[in-house]
Amino acid sequence: MHVGHLRSTIIGDTLANLLEFTGHDVLRLNHVGDWGTQFGMLVEHLRDEYPEALEKDRDDVDLGDLVLLYKAAKKRFDDDDEFKVRAREGVVKLQAGDKEALAAWEALCAASRVEYQKIYDILNIRNLNERGESYYNPYLSGVIEDFENLGIATESNGATAVFLEGVSLSTT
Repeated sequence: MHVGHLRSTIIGDTLANLLEFTGHDVLRLNHVGDWGTQFGMLVEHLRDEYPEALEKDRDDVDLGDLVLLYKAAKKRFDDDDEFKVRAREGVVKLQAGDKEALAAWEALCAASRVEYQKIYDILNIRNLNERGESYYNPYLSGVIEDFENLGIATESNGATAVFLEGVSLSTT
């Protein structure tokens, strides 16, 4: 973990402290990146290297150094086209609620929380309510349906997308 992972938490904590000091009630929501390709990559790496992490009722799986785990998974993703396909399919499985993928994801998130809590303790960051990207997954289908009903959703590269008039996004 590097400061880039902590930046928004540190800024948010500073603002929350200031607002609380001036008498405001503050809800300390911490938005974390806990969904997406990197997790598909990690889940598939766990499937190969730590299959016990895919067992739902296990909470004693030692994943070791998460940075080393991520680096190993990333190297495989960059070097192995078959693994890259599996990782991308793994994201779809995860977001669809696949039990094994969810168990591995939960183990990764739990191990991550232990590590970043150590840093939060040093920085005296308290009372955070975690709200990861995954929190919004149950709401996504309704949003997509609304966009389709409004006629603004379109298929793009196998995904449902909404393109805003006058906004051009480069993919490079």
